[in-house]
Amino acid sequence: MLLKTIARKTLELKNHKIDKIKETPEGKIEIYISPKKRLLLPCKNQVGKYKVVDRLPERRWKHVSLWGREVEIIYSPCRVLSKGKLVVEDIPWSMGRKRGRFTSQMSTTLKKNGLYGLERVAIKTR
Repeated sequence: MLLKTIARKTLELKNHKIDKIKETPEGKIEIYISPKKRLLLPCKNQVGKYKVVDRLPERRWKHVSLWGREVEIIYSPCRVLSKGKLVVEDIPWSMGRKRGRFTSQMSTTLKKNGLYGLERVAIKTR
């Protein structure tokens, strides 16, 4: 199974695609994601899908390690126009700003390993 396929399935991507996967000199795996073209995106607080207006700066999320290597998801979230207001799209792999910069899969892994609450620890993600 290709690394791209593993990432797509673990992140449960529907409205997004993987642009590229690269390895850093430190051995970290970086997965770059973007929304599919000409697609309406869901909004976190509203039902339905909305038109993309602009993009926010790049954000990073820690994902479950593969083969002992750190994995980071890199994505520039979109803002959508919902009921006359600009809001950030619903990011399916994110736990939200209050829960830290971990993917939901990473948070589940931490809980299974007895590290419950660690996902709230502040980490430097550049």
